[in-house]
Amino acid sequence: MEMSIPLHAPNVLGYFRFLMIAAAWPFGMTDPQTFLGLHLTAHLLGVLAAPLGSLLGQKSFFGT
Repeated sequence: MEMSIPLHAPNVLGYFRFLMIAAAWPFGMTDPQTFLGLHLTAHLLGVLAAPLGSLLGQKSFFGT
């Protein structure tokens, strides 16, 4: 049984990235270390999404 595309691992990482950037926003001017930690973690998840999609065979037409 094939998984739905919105539940592919790279897409789920994208959802987490969006939530992390949204969570980082309030810390932008008040707590730069927290903001940077959340933002860099979101970026790292973006870097890992493509190799994970290739590894799991979950590439889309646009992702290739």
